[in-house]
Amino acid sequence: MAFDTNAYIHALVATHGLVAKPGDTDGSELTHRAVHAELADIKQRAQNLHDWSAAVIACRETRTGPARRAAHRPSDRRAQAHRC
Repeated sequence: MAFDTNAYIHALVATHGLVAKPGDTDGSELTHRAVHAELADIKQRAQNLHDWSAAVIACRETRTGPARRAAHRPSDRRAQAHRC
């Protein structure tokens, strides 16, 4: 199945609510804006994911702390069991 570039661009245009500007007879300006709008959306979603991940890690750090978290590792549990 071949990739339909025109259908993809039309979907981006519709998704971002864009319309052609007067004088854009070949649609290149509209395509340019659609692609840039999609890239900006992807960047924003990536930043949101990064922020969320950092918040989850920070929350876990405050709940468990490094020493307590280390005790949950299997290798550490085995080492602690042999010490007793």
